[in-house]
Amino acid sequence: MTFPESISICIKKYADFHGRAPRSEFWWFYLFQFLVSFGFGIVAGFVGRMLGLSEDVVAGLVVILYLAIMFPGLAVTARRLHDVSRSGWWMLFPVTIVGAIPFYYWLCKAGDPQENQYGTAV
Repeated sequence: MTFPESISICIKKYADFHGRAPRSEFWWFYLFQFLVSFGFGIVAGFVGRMLGLSEDVVAGLVVILYLAIMFPGLAVTARRLHDVSRSGWWMLFPVTIVGAIPFYYWLCKAGDPQENQYGTAV
């Protein structure tokens, strides 16, 4: 899966927590989220200073953008966990420090090649 395909699929499945997502879809969208958040933060800060906006207004704009890309990120993470036969609720596991290790292992692990309870392999 290519970078643009991944972005397109994740945006189309904005709040779809059902089904499965391959590693490439998840990691390309994760990179997209990072680049957009980082880039928008820099641009918003620069434009905010040029327009004389307060730091609170700029921070509010960054938060709005983050919320807009947060839901597709949560959805693709749930679908990625489904691909390795885990419930989407395992996203809460990294709240414990020890839970972050298996969580990131599951995100990096190859998906189940056969059909599982969440659907067929993509």
